[in-house]
Amino acid sequence: MPSLPPSPYGRPVAAQVTAHLEGIAGAVAVAVAAALSARREPTLDAVAALTPDSAVREGPVRAADVPFTTAPRKACRRSG
Repeated sequence: MPSLPPSPYGRPVAAQVTAHLEGIAGAVAVAVAAALSARREPTLDAVAALTPDSAVREGPVRAADVPFTTAPRKACRRSG
């Protein structure tokens, strides 16, 4: 597979053309969560810490404050 050309913006050229910055942040959050999960180390704090500062990042930050015993529907409402 050919590699993407270097970017003066610090992110892959394909992302510059096709994705909004919040979309890129979402992709980063999913990738971090998947990598941590594969290593059996998933934590919302780690996902938030490694996700670019964005509205997307606020989701894991809020979700980390929801107790694990919270009912799923209530947890969704609380975390956004």
